[in-house]
Amino acid sequence: MDKANIRLDKAVLQKTTHCINDFSCLFGDKTCLCDVVTSNEEDIIEIKAQPSRSCKYCISLDSASYCHCPTRVEIYNRYKM
Repeated sequence: MDKANIRLDKAVLQKTTHCINDFSCLFGDKTCLCDVVTSNEEDIIEIKAQPSRSCKYCISLDSASYCHCPTRVEIYNRYKM
């Protein structure tokens, strides 16, 4: 899917208040998108660990890492990417 085709509700974007990449996931290259392991199909995704990132939406619990970024979660839930 072309990044130009990603469309999200304005409300989702407004909830994303700590984006360290200035929403480049919507129009830039996809290197800022964490690889998804699984999703609860609602508001959180399990991601492959990326210890060098300082993202405020990344949470590590035991041996798993999770992302609760509203924009990233919506991109995965809507586009499976």
